[in-house]
Amino acid sequence: MPRNTDSYATLLEVALTHPLPPCFALAHRNTCLLQQRSGYFRAIRGFKENATVETKEPPKLSSRKISFKEQDVKVFVYNTKGIATDVSFEKNIPLCIQPRSIASGRFIQRAVWMCLVSNIPWGGTVWGQYHNLLENIRVFHPCLTIDIIRSDLRKIYDTFRRYRTAVINYKQSIRLPYQYPERLFNPKNRQWTATGRIIQVATKLRLYLIKVIRDSEIAAVSIQTAWRRKLAYKTIQHIKTLK
Repeated sequence: MPRNTDSYATLLEVALTHPLPPCFALAHRNTCLLQQRSGYFRAIRGFKENATVETKEPPKLSSRKISFKEQDVKVFVYNTKGIATDVSFEKNIPLCIQPRSIASGRFIQRAVWMCLVSNIPWGGTVWGQYHNLLENIRVFHPCLTIDIIRSDLRKIYDTFRRYRTAVINYKQSIRLPYQYPERLFNPKNRQWTATGRIIQVATKLRLYLIKVIRDSEIAAVSIQTAWRRKLAYKTIQHIKTLK
């Protein structure tokens, strides 16, 4: 392929002093552009073939013990090379990282829980009436108050509403399930037999908070929820009659 105008002139047997025809001049210009582009791409392709891909190693995780000194915690930050750098020296940080256990957990497990999962009427039990509950707390559990029990039962109620098991003691791993199978006493066999129904504890716990513990906030929320549900039902029925 001719590379310059002289080569075109020699190929076409035209004198060098005469200009080339326009079609051959355009062909020469396009040839030069194609040669320039092909050389550029060839250089890039050769660079990619010769280049080596650098692979980065994943950062190494390193663990160090935290130093304690009179309830002060020294905080370290570790980079990818595992070198520890002292960042700060913070104070008043609790040494226990696990969640706090419920203060009235033993009382709730032995007294309140039996009222919730049993079929015995609450009025006939010691822990099923407000005044009897106050008297027994004052005599047998002087470290507890009705306010502590109310706040702890609220936490358990919120946990049950999210369909989660409530942990009342992390050290001894004491847990309360959010549901339990219903059992009825069969007088023929004199045994407790399962009915196949699964009862949610949150519903009975809410009733216990309202009737026995006399929690005004839970009662107000329940009344508002029932009223809004009734109002929504009336609105839907009115819309259906209009259609």
